[in-house]
Amino acid sequence: LSNAETSAMLSELQLTADAPLSVPPRGVFCTRSLDLTKIKCIGYDMDYTLIDYKMEVWEARAYHYSKEELRAKGFPVSGLKFKPELVCRGLIIDTERGNLLKVDRFGYVRRAMHGTRMLSRAETYEEYGRSS
Repeated sequence: LSNAETSAMLSELQLTADAPLSVPPRGVFCTRSLDLTKIKCIGYDMDYTLIDYKMEVWEARAYHYSKEELRAKGFPVSGLKFKPELVCRGLIIDTERGNLLKVDRFGYVRRAMHGTRMLSRAETYEEYGRSS
């Protein structure tokens, strides 16, 4: 639709457009308003679609904010330091055993950590069974 056709359609529907009718070819926009008052959590899909992330900087900030949130809740996190080599996306937390798991798309546990200690293959198999 042309700008004139879009304006006529919006007017006919008794809608007003607060944003420009033309959008830059690489623009990011939302097609409707979103009321954030009921939103409790926002997730990030870091697939590099919109921006090129500086991962170590981003992860360090996420670590810092998470640590401060845990400190505010009374957890003893003062001595913890960010170690970028331990960062791994897509982890699952095993709340029963207290382990962090990296699981493949078939459900196999590929890596497991307890705290900052990587579990051996034998320990991982003993805890979670089947391996590939």
